Amino acid sequence: MPVIGRLWRYLVDHRPPSLRRQDDEGVAAVAPGLGSADLDSVEALVAAGRGLYLLREGRVRRLARGRFYGLARRDDTHYAYCSHPRGARGSIYRFTLEGRRLGASRRLFSGLSRGVHQIDVVDDRLLVCDSYRNELVVLDRHGRLGRRVYPLGRLCGGRDSSNYAHLNSIQAVGDRVYVLAHNETYKTGRRSEILVLDRERLTVRDRVPDVGGCAHNIVARDGLFLVCDSLGGALTNHGRAVFKPGTFTRGLAVDDDFVLLGGSVYSERGVRLASDAFVYVLDRRFEHRATLTIEDAGQVHEIRMLGTDYGVSDGATATPVGGRA
Repeated sequence: MPVIGRLWRYLVDHRPPSLRRQDDEGVAAVAPGLGSADLDSVEALVAAGRGLYLLREGRVRRLARGRFYGLARRDDTHYAYCSHPRGARGSIYRFTLEGRRLGASRRLFSGLSRGVHQIDVVDDRLLVCDSYRNELVVLDRHGRLGRRVYPLGRLCGGRDSSNYAHLNSIQAVGDRVYVLAHNETYKTGRRSEILVLDRERLTVRDRVPDVGGCAHNIVARDGLFLVCDSLGGALTNHGRAVFKPGTFTRGLAVDDDFVLLGGSVYSERGVRLASDAFVYVLDRRFEHRATLTIEDAGQVHEIRMLGTDYGVSDGATATPVGGRA
């Protein structure tokens, strides 16, 4: 292929795509045990391997195609990470919802690795866990880069570096920012831990050890200290397993009535994209009320409630739970 042709193909394959709006709608397969009136009150976004999904009134709609991960919200503005169909990069998008459909959207920031996991709005900043690069990327809400933070230092040998921790989840509460270090337990044998950072400086001030294996998600508000012990197939609260579906647990949202927990088939990467996604509906006593199945969605990566969600960061005056001061 001529040089011009190869260059054009490279640019096509690596250009950041727009959000690909999709309007597939169906009824989520719901296991018995939860009345329709209760289910009608569950409204959430689910980021998965094959799209961005809206759960509302017992129905599921795929809003956009793509491999989505981190989700965040400030008022009526939503943010999502989506990796590019080809290449090793991904972008943050800003969008709105118009009823059951994706509204206006625009690409906010590009050049992130394919390994971005959770994102969240903290004060006037958007914090991004770029897991493959062991860094927190700090953006303003207009997508301008503020700085890059390396709580455990820069990587000298990529993901084979001795300090690689696969930082994947984040929540700011009070004067703290909790960051979950996954630690690739299945490869290294090191248990996951939580880094406790100073909210302003984003420097490490403490650690919470052994919170699970290949763990994800932190909810340290409203008296809870929830973590997905993903490798153990469980949800834990203050270190104790409170629900064990047996799937790879990842994706967690909590409101005043329900806990939504993601479950995925843990297998080789090629199989993951062809699998169903599961959302377990628990009450606040962690009793299993229903299981919602989203067919062919791939693995669940993230869940965010559309109303109250104790899984997102709170204001600087909130009282932290767990860890040490």
